[in-house]
Amino acid sequence: MPFPIERGETGAESAAKTALIRARTLRRDAEKYIAQCDASALSAQDLIVSFLYYELRLIKQELAVLVAVPGFFSALQQLRPATWATAADAQAAIATIQIAMDSLISFLEVNAPMNAQGQLLIQTLSVDGSGTLIPRMLTSAATVNPIRTRLVAFRDAFDAS
Repeated sequence: MPFPIERGETGAESAAKTALIRARTLRRDAEKYIAQCDASALSAQDLIVSFLYYELRLIKQELAVLVAVPGFFSALQQLRPATWATAADAQAAIATIQIAMDSLISFLEVNAPMNAQGQLLIQTLSVDGSGTLIPRMLTSAATVNPIRTRLVAFRDAFDAS
């Protein structure tokens, strides 16, 4: 949902500001996970639970509500006239981001580390017998490189928009 409307602000302006905040958050977090891939220290728990289920999917739903607000694309263009010359340009940029988001969500859902029963493998037990759960780290290039490729494409969708 959009933030509360400030004095003199329309619902479309509030929705556009909210969308820009969410876009900055998604791009920043994509950068964070790209850096983790580069360091071979990608946490399956953070990527799948935090990023996929609590961030990407929720922001995708929120964005669908925001773009339905009458005047949203015009308000978005007015907030960033140097980025988008017209409301149609802003609409095309959001469509590009939505496509990139859908692609990343689909990839992560299909390629999340799972066992034969389809259960997520995001934690392991410590070897010391304490029962401590340790986040599973994705380190092999065969696992990390395709994820990194998708994250870079997702980040670049923001840069191109």
